[in-house]
Amino acid sequence: MKRGKFIVFEGLTCSGKTLQAKMLAAYLARHGQKAIFNNEPTRGFWGRLIRSIVENPTNKMTELERQMMFVADRRDDLAKTVLPALAKGVQVIQDRYELSTFAHGMANGLAFHQLADLHRQTIGKKYRKPDLTIFIDIDPETAIARLNKSGKRKDIYEALGYAKKIAAQYKKLVKTRYFGKVVVVDGRRPINRIFVDIKALFF
Repeated sequence: MKRGKFIVFEGLTCSGKTLQAKMLAAYLARHGQKAIFNNEPTRGFWGRLIRSIVENPTNKMTELERQMMFVADRRDDLAKTVLPALAKGVQVIQDRYELSTFAHGMANGLAFHQLADLHRQTIGKKYRKPDLTIFIDIDPETAIARLNKSGKRKDIYEALGYAKKIAAQYKKLVKTRYFGKVVVVDGRRPINRIFVDIKALFF
C-alpha cells in the first residue's frame, strides 16, 4: 500500500493556517483521497496539560520545560495518530509541528541545537519529517489584531512582543533545509485566494 503524505501548516496565531488545513483535508477527501485533519497541541494528556500551562500567565515553568511537553505531545501524536494513518495510505493534514517548537523556543531564548537534541532524544525513530510544510505568512500586528477581534482566550505566546519575536524566528527558519520542503504563502489575501494557491501545490 502506498504511504500517505504528511502535510504540515505553520504560521503565527490567527494566520489562517488552521482553516486552510481543514479546507485542504476536506478538499482532498471530496476528490477521492483519504485525508484527515490533525493538530498540535493534541487533545490528549500532554496537549491538555500544555493548554492549561500556556493559558496561565502566572505559571513559572521555563521555556525548555514547556517545549519538553510540546515534544512529548508530538511523540505520542506520531505514534497514535500520524504514523498509523500514513501507513494506511491516509494523507495527514497537520496544523503545527516541529517548526512551531523551534520558532517559539528560539524566540524565548533556546538554541537551535537544544531543540534539535530534544526531538532526537524524545521522539527518536518515531520521528517523521513532513513531505511538505506550508507556511502562511502574515505580520505579527495583523495576527494580534485578528486575535483581539476574535475574542479568543490568549496564551503566553500571543502578546504582540512575543509574536514579533516568533515571526522573526519563523522568517529565518523557513529558509533552512532542516525542515524539508517549505512553501511560503501570503496570508494577507482573501481566504479563497490563498486556498487557490494551496490547491495548486497538489493539483
